[in-house]
Amino acid sequence: MSPTGDRKRHRGAGRDEELARLRDVNEALMCSALDAQSRAEHLDRALDELAHAAKLDPLTRLPDRSHLLDRFEHAMAQARRNGTRVAVLFVDLDGFKQINDRLGHTVGDQVLQWAAKVIVGAVREVDTVSRHGGDEFVIVLDVVADADTATVVAQKIIAALARPCPVGEHSVRVSASIGVSLFPEHGEDATTLIARADAAMYQAKRGGAGAFRVHGDTPEEGTDLPATAPGPAIEMRDPDRLQMQEANSELVLAALDARQLLSACEKAQQRQTAFMGVLAHELRSPLTPIRIAVGMLGRGGDDDELQAQLKAVIDGQVTRMAELVGDLLEVSRMRTGKLHLSWQRMDLLQVVGKAVESARLSSQEHGQHLGLEAPAGEVLIRGDPARLGQVLANLLDNAIRYTPGDGRIDVAVTSADGVASVIIDDSGIGITESALPFIFEPFVQDTHAVASTKSGLGIGLTVVHELVLAHGGSIEASSEGVGCGSRFVVTLPLDDTKGFTPPRRRDAGDAPA
Repeated sequence: MSPTGDRKRHRGAGRDEELARLRDVNEALMCSALDAQSRAEHLDRALDELAHAAKLDPLTRLPDRSHLLDRFEHAMAQARRNGTRVAVLFVDLDGFKQINDRLGHTVGDQVLQWAAKVIVGAVREVDTVSRHGGDEFVIVLDVVADADTATVVAQKIIAALARPCPVGEHSVRVSASIGVSLFPEHGEDATTLIARADAAMYQAKRGGAGAFRVHGDTPEEGTDLPATAPGPAIEMRDPDRLQMQEANSELVLAALDARQLLSACEKAQQRQTAFMGVLAHELRSPLTPIRIAVGMLGRGGDDDELQAQLKAVIDGQVTRMAELVGDLLEVSRMRTGKLHLSWQRMDLLQVVGKAVESARLSSQEHGQHLGLEAPAGEVLIRGDPARLGQVLANLLDNAIRYTPGDGRIDVAVTSADGVASVIIDDSGIGITESALPFIFEPFVQDTHAVASTKSGLGIGLTVVHELVLAHGGSIEASSEGVGCGSRFVVTLPLDDTKGFTPPRRRDAGDAPA
């Protein structure tokens, strides 16, 4: 072979060796990259698990205090928005120190773990149970109707803890004292509510072990379960006796569950009865002027002016009845998911402007000042213009109705941080503190508002609330009290230019926006 051929052969062999080395290096780099990625993913999972574990009590695996407070704030925010209540139960195991002293801390820890499981099993999944420290637990009951609902849960917990806890050769029976407080009646923040539930627990404990008390109740007014022995009962295990005690405890829990269901049914029946009474009254009221007008039609002769007046009376009262029935149908459609919205991109300022102009004549007739403050340009949102117009018309009508002559009604529109807000302030009769948390519930009317107008089913604001939720927004009401005016703030998401999906209606159990 010529020298030239040898050189070409050597160069080719060199390139092959170089390519082989490059392939080996690339493979090594790829393996290192995959290994690094795998390690990074493992570390991310470990960090997530560590962060989750850091929010749990190491003994009972219940949420710690900081996690409880986070959930508490969320529950109170939901309650403010939906006009519901939140209950706090402060649970303390009676005489728990005796278990540690007689059987040791290991047995005491086992009893605490057992008690944690029992308490969690006595509440709903939406509720939060936290170990507050030592043998104390704090429970947040999300969305409760009233104090009776919370006290039934307290009774269930006390009855469930009364079941024997088998620990080795022993059977330990513990009791608990429970204090109850309610948002918003007993406080507006977590610290206050927990402290008041704690104080109520000590009142219950003074009445005997295995009792509960609601904050603010006097000893005569409070409701206690029969007091048990002051401390845990520690016995040798007897299988037959344990089985009988377990069966008795199950019967007590079943009876408490039945009582809870009966209480809920009775309250629902009371609300329905009250509603039917109001509905019958409201639908019957227009009939009297209609009967009078119809009776006069035959005696009016050819008096055209009288005929026109009588016709106007009949038309007005029929319209009123139609509006009442229409509001009822609206609530029914919204609550059953049958509400239809015609979604479109629109300028919120135009909808607000039309609503204000439509209300201006009525406000002038009442001698009120109606003002509008809006930013320059457009405030673009997605929604149903007619339905949002209905929301604003209802709020403005209420403001005019409940504001005296020479009063002010100010409407403002703002937009920031991806949301638009419509704020309606009035200098009217205001809202009482007791009625404010429930202002958006159906068939709820403030007593001094009813005295002012003497009409209505109390569902106008319910319709407003449901329509705003259907648009993915929120509405809040506030007032400093009677005679101090009211403020309603409607918040809606600004238009997303990247695309749009109609928002799902947010219910009471959903996370806040």
